[in-house]
Amino acid sequence: MFKQVRAFSIVEVSIATMIFMITSIGVFSTLSNLVTRTNTASQTVGAAYYGQKILEDLHTSVNAELWNDLSTVNNPLAPGVHNFVNGIYTVNYTVSAGPSGTRRVDLNIIW
Repeated sequence: MFKQVRAFSIVEVSIATMIFMITSIGVFSTLSNLVTRTNTASQTVGAAYYGQKILEDLHTSVNAELWNDLSTVNNPLAPGVHNFVNGIYTVNYTVSAGPSGTRRVDLNIIW
């Protein structure tokens, strides 16, 4: 007598392949979105650290001579708008005079 060989039919193999492909597409699209979000978060954190460095540099440059010098040529703390580009960052900050001789800095970094 012939021995009966048990095997999968072409329909079963096709259905299993389709299920595997649909699952794989979902996993790979999720991974792709995660990589994009990670890159965006990394750039945002880099810009935040750069902004913190700028504010610390402005804070350390405070002295009586610069505080009273209102020209914007050599004084990063003079009231007004200040712009510069450093690598991938475009920095815009505004210094405004506050009460009792204080100054306020509004910082915007674009990358």
